[in-house]
Amino acid sequence: MIDAEHSYFQPAIDHTAHVLSLTYNRGQSATVYNTYQAYLTGSANRLAEDMERARREGYRFAAKLVSCPWGRQRWWWLHHAQQEWQ
Repeated sequence: MIDAEHSYFQPAIDHTAHVLSLTYNRGQSATVYNTYQAYLTGSANRLAEDMERARREGYRFAAKLVSCPWGRQRWWWLHHAQQEWQ
């Protein structure tokens, strides 16, 4: 899992997660999960764009959604097979 602590690192983290997903998220399971900080503006668009890119490029999309950066956190795990998006 690739996790961000500071939002200014996010572009580099997204790129790294994408490159690793191309190699390791093939077949029946995903190994690389990227983190989406749902409380930030633009996260929903990034999530949708990354899901579409995974579908187009033929790898499994896997993500961790963080709803709150402080204290009590709720985590939603998404693991989408390409077949489910078609």
